[in-house]
Amino acid sequence: MKTALFELQQENAILRSNVHELQEQLTNANKRILSLHEEVSMYSHKQPTLEELVSFTMRQRGLDPTIQEDVQEFWQTYYGVDDDD
Repeated sequence: MKTALFELQQENAILRSNVHELQEQLTNANKRILSLHEEVSMYSHKQPTLEELVSFTMRQRGLDPTIQEDVQEFWQTYYGVDDDD
């Protein structure tokens, strides 16, 4: 009985780990898809918007434009803009 319970707990732990890894892979895939979409937009026939240019530049520098901390870091590090201004 104890062995069966232990095996079930081990399987549960493995499955939880697998789910976590898959969620992380999905998040990374979604970020990559968005990045590729922005890159395609940059090279399409239409003129990119300022938001698309900033978002593209941030992603090229390893920052995520959907994360507030990354946006603040981008403007502070690369352009010297502070929230206090």
